[in-house]
Amino acid sequence: MTAPEVTAILESAYRVRGGAIEFHTLSLAPRQFLGYPGFQFDFEHLDGDELWRKGRAVGAIIDGRLYLILYDAARSHYYANALPDFEAMVNNARLRSKT
Repeated sequence: MTAPEVTAILESAYRVRGGAIEFHTLSLAPRQFLGYPGFQFDFEHLDGDELWRKGRAVGAIIDGRLYLILYDAARSHYYANALPDFEAMVNNARLRSKT
C-alpha cells in the first residue's frame, strides 16, 4: 500500500461513512514516522452540519502494516489550537518491540 492509496481510503471514509459534502487534499508529503519513511496527509472537509474541519494524518507502512495517527478538528479555532499537542504525540510515538 502506498501513501496515495492510504489517502484515497481516508477520503473515501470521510465521504461515504462521514458524510463529507466537500473534501480537499491540502498536501501529501514524505515524513518520518516511528523511525521509518512515511507520509503526512493534510486535508479539510465540510460535513452536513456545515462546519469546515481540517485534519492531518501521519503514517508509515512498516512490515506490511499501516501505522497511522489521525487528527481532525474544527478548522476555525480548534485545529490550530491543538495541532502542537498532535505533533508532540507523533514525534514521541514509538513501536513496541515484539518480545
